[in-house]
Amino acid sequence: MNKKHFYFIIISVLIIGFLAGVVGELWVNGFLLKDPYLNFKSYSDLSQKIDDLVSEDGEPRSLKDEDQRIAQPINKATPAIVSIYRYKKFQENKVDTLLKNDFLGRGVIVTSDGWIMTSDTVAANLSSTYYIVDSNNEVFESVEVVTYSDLSISFIKIDQSNLPVIEFSTKKDLIKGQNVVLFGEDGNIKASRIENLVSLKNQTLGQFVHSSEDYYNYIHLQTELDSDFIGTPIINLEGEMIGLLVDASGKVLPIDYTFPAMRVIGSDNEYSAPYLGILYYDYYQLLNPTIEMKKGAQITSAGVLTNSPAKGILLPNDIIIKIENEEINQTKTVSELIAQYQTGDELNFTILREDVEMVVSIELK
Repeated sequence: MNKKHFYFIIISVLIIGFLAGVVGELWVNGFLLKDPYLNFKSYSDLSQKIDDLVSEDGEPRSLKDEDQRIAQPINKATPAIVSIYRYKKFQENKVDTLLKNDFLGRGVIVTSDGWIMTSDTVAANLSSTYYIVDSNNEVFESVEVVTYSDLSISFIKIDQSNLPVIEFSTKKDLIKGQNVVLFGEDGNIKASRIENLVSLKNQTLGQFVHSSEDYYNYIHLQTELDSDFIGTPIINLEGEMIGLLVDASGKVLPIDYTFPAMRVIGSDNEYSAPYLGILYYDYYQLLNPTIEMKKGAQITSAGVLTNSPAKGILLPNDIIIKIENEEINQTKTVSELIAQYQTGDELNFTILREDVEMVVSIELK
């Protein structure tokens, strides 16, 4: 081997070694060490940061901004979140516990005197006793169950007072892409986003015809969920409840829809859904260049039902603009506005009839 070849080999080895070190550093930094705290410029820097991490004196690290955004609503809402278990008999003085197989779903405390809201698929049996486990792992027996199958919700009562309650945020404040938090079993927490407010198709009437007695705008999340999350409140980044997961399909009931039932829960009054008895098109949903209006609801050609209290007052093709001065639009439908009232209430309807605006009064059944 001549001297030229010898120097060439030495230089080549040095270059290859240098490049291998650079590539290795990039590979470790880019793929193995995702935490920005561990970004480094040299191996000595990396070693020092690892030493810093493992030698911390138990001092908590400050949460990053994105962690704070999730941690704050979780901490705010958690005291009001409960787990619901089926009842089983415990023998006195025997070590035993509720198990995963006993878990039914989640719930949320809505009154300080012990009313808890959950899905009716979690607590559907009015005669059953349920165990409620709070955020401190204290266990309580239910004393009463009330179910509203038309809303897909149940309320469970425990004999406690001064309980922490959840705060609410209504549907009008929701936007697509909004970040939310959900609670599952064993402290399992998921973050998701609102994908859309979904109009559920009415299998009987057709996709664009709605009944004044049916809700149809539900929240749809981007994240797929399993049954462990049923009954969980959906929490925004202010720590407020915007809805309730009512079944495993991912259907989220906006909190607004539960208000009529919550107004009477625990009182001597019974919840009785008011009845108007009309079928209508929601103008906001219609994609038609000849229809300029995006507000209001037009009664269908056979839309005033035989037993409707609006019979003879509202006519086919009337366009309902307002109910009691509340405008019908993207965030408020006819069915949602009607549900705020009680049987026997007399409401003023602002309507357009052949381009003439007028106000008519109807007493709800």
